[in-house]
Amino acid sequence: MTTDSQNNQAVDSTLDKQQIARNKYAAYESQLRKGRSTKVKIALAVLILLAVALGSWFLMQKFMQTGSGEQEIYTGYAMRGTLGVNISGWGSAAPKEKAEIGGKIIGTIDEVYVSVGKEVKKGDALFKIDAEETREKLSQANKEYMQLSDRVNSLRQDVENLVLTTPFDGHLIQAEKIKNGEYVNAGQSLGRLVDDSTMSLSLYFTYGYLGQIKEGMSAKISVPATMTTLTGKVDSVEPIRKVNPDGTICFRVNFSMKNPGTLTEGLEATAYIVNNQNEKLLPYDYDYLAFSQEINLVAKSSGESVKVDLIEYSDYKKGQELLILSNNNLIQTLEDEKKSLVALGERVSDLAKQAAETITTSPINGLITSLVIQPGSVLSGAGTPALVIADLSEMTISTNIDEMDISHVQLGMPVSVQYDQMEGTVFMEGIITELSYEATSAGDRGGPAYFPATISVNNPGALKPGMGVSYYINAITKEDCLMVPSAAIINTEFGPAVFIPKSIKDQFPEILDLPEDFLPKDFVAIGVTIGLSDANNTEIIEGLEEGTEVYLQQSNMPNYGGGIIF
Repeated sequence: MTTDSQNNQAVDSTLDKQQIARNKYAAYESQLRKGRSTKVKIALAVLILLAVALGSWFLMQKFMQTGSGEQEIYTGYAMRGTLGVNISGWGSAAPKEKAEIGGKIIGTIDEVYVSVGKEVKKGDALFKIDAEETREKLSQANKEYMQLSDRVNSLRQDVENLVLTTPFDGHLIQAEKIKNGEYVNAGQSLGRLVDDSTMSLSLYFTYGYLGQIKEGMSAKISVPATMTTLTGKVDSVEPIRKVNPDGTICFRVNFSMKNPGTLTEGLEATAYIVNNQNEKLLPYDYDYLAFSQEINLVAKSSGESVKVDLIEYSDYKKGQELLILSNNNLIQTLEDEKKSLVALGERVSDLAKQAAETITTSPINGLITSLVIQPGSVLSGAGTPALVIADLSEMTISTNIDEMDISHVQLGMPVSVQYDQMEGTVFMEGIITELSYEATSAGDRGGPAYFPATISVNNPGALKPGMGVSYYINAITKEDCLMVPSAAIINTEFGPAVFIPKSIKDQFPEILDLPEDFLPKDFVAIGVTIGLSDANNTEIIEGLEEGTEVYLQQSNMPNYGGGIIF
């Protein structure tokens, strides 16, 4: 072995011994640290438990001291004074009078004579429009109006025809069987109505008698089937030319006669007339009797039958109802079309006015608050205003009055109004000009009800549309009334009450029987009748005398009798 090899082995041996020593020390240190960590943890846990116990002891002592301490008592007195019910709120300002111009106008703007912020007077020119397009629209609107008018008239007639009546006195010789509730279609046959009180007959006479037979002449009418001869008359003479097979040329004479009740249509009959020379003028041939009037009854509208009076061989008077139909859709359609006709008529009037007046003028005095047009702008009549004019000399404030206050508010009441601006608060006086006594808010959904109201104020100039304002209404003032601080009033199952010192209870005839736990120490409860109240005091109508000491409720007092103790 060389010297270098021996030296290297010596170094390695020394390093191994040092590493073994370090490992033993590291193991010792690790074990020592584990022991220290356990001891520290135990010590910290003990300290935390001691702190919790000590804190709990202090809290218990504090709680016991608080529970055993005396509650501070506050009292007031019944005294005479003035009560005022003041109602406050807020709302938004709006001009009392405003005009929106150009919403229905159609055409192209030629000239604009105003600008935003400009004051205008009633009758001042605002803008000029080219009316050529308006005239075209007017022509089309007139055509549509005539068409819709015809439709409305047709629908109106259909509705009237839901009731079928007899056009004359007559006899129903044929009738369809229609039941109530059955649907009847327009054009459906219903029966045949005839006037058989008078029968008619048409006969032909040779032209040699033309000048001898006159309207109104008496005639004898013979009916072989019934072997009767009846008196009739000439209703008319018709100088027609009927050529018979034998070459005879005839004219027609129409007769009528009263029906004795035994005649009907289709019976063979003839007649003769006696002329001024007492000669019988005989017809060329015979003919057949016919009813003087007859009509085939048909439904003129469709609907469900609600009344039917179609009895075969029954007699009816003129105007008697035979059938009544129901058709709600038809009636509703008529109402809708009538409304459309009214709207279209208004449109025609507007267009006619626009076509005649190309320059639009201001309908009111006021300020131009909005302007969206310039020369070349096209107005379509869609409803969007071209400009808005507002009279800001008088403003209105829309607000809602709470249901608890509405009974104290009346039309014409004065109102104090204020709003803020850069220079400070501005105060104004107004009056209530509109007041609704019907709630329009959430009263039907369990929430509070509100009643719309309008306050009118003269505007000094700074109040602008949309600005928020506050208002105050001195609704009620009552002087020289007995009152107590409102904190003295409690609600019990017996009604309103107050606590009075036990030392003066003999001065009052009736003490309320309340549980001892709910009574302040050395106090008893008596019932009172209350009246008005404001933010601080409540009127006592009955139950107390002036100067009586009363207990004032604190916020931590218990609730008794289901009411809220104030």
